[in-house]
This record gives sequence, C-alpha cells and structure tokens, in this order.
Amino acid sequence: MRVFSVLVLVGGIVLCQAVAAEESTSATTSTATSDQPSSAEALAARQEFDKALQPWKRLAGHMQELHVRFLASNPENRKVVRQEYGEVLAESERVLHELMPVLKRAYTANPTDPELMDFMSTIAILNFDGDKFDDALDLAECLIANNFPKPEVYDLAGLAAHELDRLDDAEKYLRIAAEKNALSSYGRELLAELPNYRAVVEAEMARRAASDEKGDLPRVRLHTTRGDIVLELFEDDAPNTVASFLGLVADGFYDGLNFHRVVSAFGAMSGSPTNDGQGGPGYETLFEGNSAQPLPHLRGTVSMVPLTKRTNGSQFFITLRPSRAAGLNGKQTVFARVIEGMDVVTRLHRFDTVEPNSLFEPDRILEATIIRRRSHRYDALTTADIAQEKSAQGIAMFQQQKFSEASKLFREGLDLLPTHHALHFNLAACLLNERKFDEAEKQLRETLRLNAKHAKAHHFLGIILNTRGQKEEAISHFREALRIDPTSKPAREALQAIEGS
Repeated sequence: MRVFSVLVLVGGIVLCQAVAAEESTSATTSTATSDQPSSAEALAARQEFDKALQPWKRLAGHMQELHVRFLASNPENRKVVRQEYGEVLAESERVLHELMPVLKRAYTANPTDPELMDFMSTIAILNFDGDKFDDALDLAECLIANNFPKPEVYDLAGLAAHELDRLDDAEKYLRIAAEKNALSSYGRELLAELPNYRAVVEAEMARRAASDEKGDLPRVRLHTTRGDIVLELFEDDAPNTVASFLGLVADGFYDGLNFHRVVSAFGAMSGSPTNDGQGGPGYETLFEGNSAQPLPHLRGTVSMVPLTKRTNGSQFFITLRPSRAAGLNGKQTVFARVIEGMDVVTRLHRFDTVEPNSLFEPDRILEATIIRRRSHRYDALTTADIAQEKSAQGIAMFQQQKFSEASKLFREGLDLLPTHHALHFNLAACLLNERKFDEAEKQLRETLRLNAKHAKAHHFLGIILNTRGQKEEAISHFREALRIDPTSKPAREALQAIEGS
C-alpha cells in the first residue's frame, strides 16, 4: 500500500488529501525503481519536500473535517465553523506558498519521480483553474524544462501565458502543443484569435504608456480583508464615471461592502450597497466608451457593472480571466486597472451571494481611500441632470413653437429618466399641438400615474376625452383638476361648457 496526494480545488483554494491505494506487486516494483533518487542531493531534496508537505496535509484534512461539520450544522453553528475555516484556510495558504519552491527543487532534482511529476502537473492545472496564472505558468515551465513527458503541459503553459498577455510565449507554447496533437479546443480558439488579440493588447499598452507619461491619473486604494488593491483610474477615457467613483469613495460608500460575487475564470464584483448584487448609489450615470473601439478587459481591468443597458451605478467588476471576459468589451464602461495587488484579487474567496451554503465568508472592502487625484473638482453628471437639461432645451423649443424639435428633446430626456412626470406632460403638450391625440393621451395618463395631482394633465386629458364623446370620464377629470387647483379658469369653463351642453 502506498500514499498518494489527491488535489482538489475548493473556492479557488488548492487542498490536498492523503489517500491510500493498493498496488500490484509489479507496479510497486517498477515504481520503486523509478522513484529512487539518483544522488544524495536528489534524496535530500525529496526528503525536504516530504517533510514540508506534512503540515499542508494536516491543514487540508482539518479543512475537510470542517467542511463536513459545516454541512451538518444549523445556521447559527455555521457561523462558528466559517470563522474557524477561515483561520485554517489562511494558515493553509501560507504553508502552500512556502511549499512551492520546495516542490520545484525536489522535482528539478528528481524529474522522473512519478509522484512529484503528478503533484507538480496537477497543482499547475489547479492554479490555472483558480486564476493564479503566474503560478501555473511557473510550474508548467519548470515541467517543460525538465522534459515532462505529457505534451498537454505545453497547452497549459500557452493558456496561462495568454491570460498574462505574454503573447509571444503563448503563441510558442500553443504551437508546440498543436504540433504534438495536445492542443485543447480552448487553446485552438485562442491561437486562432491571437493576431487580433495581439493588436488589441498592443493598442491598449500604447494608450496606457501615453497616460503613464503624464503621471497624474487618479488612484484609489481598496483596503480589503485579503490585502490592498490599488486602482489607477482612466479619467481621460471615462471622466464622468471616474468622477462618480471618486465621489463615492470620498463619501465612504464602499467601506464595508462585500465582494458579493467572485467567479473563477471570470471576475470579482463589489459595490452593491445591499451586498446581494442589487441597488446602487441612488443615481445613475451614462455609459462611457467608444463602441467602435472599446477599451478591452485585460487582466486587472476594472469596469462598471451596468444598472441598465445605458447606465451605471456603483457596482464594479475586476477582470480575472481576460479570454472569458472579452464578451464585456463595449458593454461595460472600462474606467480603471489594478496596478498593485493583483495577487490579492486572485486570492479573493470564490463566493456568490445567491449560494446560501457557501463555506466561505465573503471578502470585504474595509476602506476605500483616494491616494492621488487631479486638482480640479470632480462633479459627476447624472442621468437626472442630463434629463433636466433636455427638459429645459425642449421648453425653449416649445416656446418657439418648434414642436417636433421639442418632442425629440423631451423623448431623449425620458429615455434617461422615464419616471419624470414633467417630461411626460411636456411631451403631451407638444403632441397636442401636433394633433397627435392618441399619443398625447398616453403621455397624459402616464403623467397622472406618476403624479395624480397634476391639474393641467387632468384638464388636457378631459379635453381629449370630450372631443371623443367620452363625457362622463371627461367631466371626472375636469372636476379633479378643479379640486386640485380651484383657481383654474380653463378647467372651470370647460366643465361648465360640457355640463351645459
């Protein structure tokens, strides 16, 4: 009987479990021969690894015990188990970090040791699956350098290099994988798109280099439960979004908020005031970006999670895997990038607020602070501000009896703020002057749905209804107009005329 290490990935964290397995005599004999270190140095490296592995195994076993306890516990006890699990997890990650260089030394000294080969390759794959592409590529290149016999390692190295935007390395490894018939469908897709993606990355790097020369882009530090993340904000490309974000940071809006959704192979989200992916700051800002050539979601790119197709609020998204987030290009306002602490982002607990049985506590933003800003004021223009501007411009057109132009402006305002009752009424007034009575009626009814005490809307709706012979409903609206505004001479005259007919 021998002991094998079985690796599993839980919430982005690599665990290890010791499993006993029976082997045939012949298998044991052949393995024992190949397992023998070839020198005292190799033997010492293997023994160092075996010793270093034991604390990690013990911690992993403890975590698995806690997982079983968690599933069997009631909601109150689960809080206690979660806390203990978090403490053990933190220690496990520390031990794992210290184990990696020991593993590489042991494998390099014993490159034909099947257990070390299996351990190295499996942990490289799990690091990739956990979005730890630097670690995955480091281990994959170590395997390649020591003539690892399985050609799939080239595919893994190419995929990891691609996510890190090391595109020359990505192309090299993926082409070798293709030559060895070991290219995955994912790798084939990335290799085919590589020329286009290279152009996108090079254009983005050139844009960032030009911004770096100025050296004055705003920066924000997110002090989280996992460490510090520093963002550099793209004010020149998304000035209004940056102004809004800085205003929320200055107001302490983000302090204490969870990373309410962290999805492997995609990204991390925060900024929900209710910590459940809902809500916003109480206002909306317009999407910013060039739809023809949008800023791309590279690793560490930060974009706004939209409230609607055209508007943003407070929630934001940090990219973990660019190839899977590319579908967001042009759909979310890119406004920042991570310049420090990307390792912190990759270590955020994989968590989704819609999953009630998560063993992980969500990580949080303890405090967000502005560490650099330009000297001017940052006043974000909200959709309500823009709608108000459209309303003022429309009124000016209406007064010049340019009803078609006024209607267009009022409609643009309503696209941004559909609950603005005054815009609905003003649009109805334009439509009445254009003799579009059916459309005017719809706008007046919407005005009254939003503001039942709008006397003029009752009056105008009464006029439309009376012209159609709907006298009873017209009388009702004229009377309501007078109840709201007893001084309304037009409503009184209209009521007298209809009642006297």
